[in-house]
Amino acid sequence: MFGFTAAFGAGILGALQQAPKAVLAYSSISQMGLMTVTLGCLFFKPELTPLILPLLALFALHHALAKGALFLSVGINTQQASIPSLLFHLGLLLPALSLIGLVGSGLQAKLLLKDGLYALYLPGIVTVFTLSALATTGLMCRFLWLLRQERQQLASSTEKDQWMQAAWAGLLIVSFMAASLFTFGLDTKNIWQHPMEFIGMLWVPVIGLIGAYWFVTHPLNASIPQGDLVVFIENKLSSLEPNTAERKKETPNFIQWVDKDSQKSPSASLEIFSRSQVAALLGVVLLIANLMIWLN
Repeated sequence: MFGFTAAFGAGILGALQQAPKAVLAYSSISQMGLMTVTLGCLFFKPELTPLILPLLALFALHHALAKGALFLSVGINTQQASIPSLLFHLGLLLPALSLIGLVGSGLQAKLLLKDGLYALYLPGIVTVFTLSALATTGLMCRFLWLLRQERQQLASSTEKDQWMQAAWAGLLIVSFMAASLFTFGLDTKNIWQHPMEFIGMLWVPVIGLIGAYWFVTHPLNASIPQGDLVVFIENKLSSLEPNTAERKKETPNFIQWVDKDSQKSPSASLEIFSRSQVAALLGVVLLIANLMIWLN
C-alpha cells in the first residue's frame, strides 16, 4: 500500500512543483515506491528472491545514473549557448526517456523487471508497474517544461563550465549504456527481436504525453511547497510553540496558488538540501535497510 501510494502520489505532488530539482526528487520517491512494491511481493514468493533482486538492483542502478544526469541538466540548462543545440536537447531528452522506459538502460531494466514480476504470479502487479509510467511521463514533462521556462528567462546567459559539461556527457553515456555495462550475466533483450513487447510499453507514455499537453494548454496555477506534508506538519507544530505571536507566520496552506506574473525563476528558491531531497534520501536509506533485513 505504501509503495503504491508513493508511486502514484509522488507523481501528483511532483507535477505541482515549481522547481526542477523538486520535480526530480518526487520522481525518485515515485520510483522508490515501485521498488518497495517489488520487495513487498518477495514476502509472498521468497523462493524468487535470487531472480528478482538482481533485476531490482539493475533498475535502481539505471535510475541513479539517469537521475544524476537529469540533476546535472539543471546546471547545464544555463549553459545552452556553449553547447551545440542538437547535443543539448538530446542530453535533456535521453535520460528522461530512459526513466520513462522507452530507450537505453531504462527500457532494458523495465523489460527485465516486468518478466521477473510475471514470475511472481500476483494479479495486477505488472499492470500497476506498467501504469506507473503515467506518473514518470508526467513528471519528466513537467521537469523539461520548467527547464524551458528557465532558459527563456536566462536567454542571454553565457555561462560555461567545461568540467560540468564533461561530467554531464560522461554520465549520459554511462546511464544510457548501463544495461550493457553492468548486467553481470543477466539475459538482456534485443528489442528488435521482441518488437511487440516494446510496442506494448508505448501506450501508457502516449497517454501521459496527451495529459501533459492538456495541462500545458490549461495550466493550473497552483503549487505544493517542497516537502508537502512536512511543511504542513511543521506549521502546525510551530503554532503550538510559545511566543509564536511575535514571529512572522508562514503560509499554512498545503496548496498555494501561484501568481504567474510575479513568479521567480523556478529554481531560484530551491535550497541546496530541500525538504523533498531529504525525504528522497530518507526513502533510499529505509529501502536499503529493509533490503539488508531481508537478506539477513
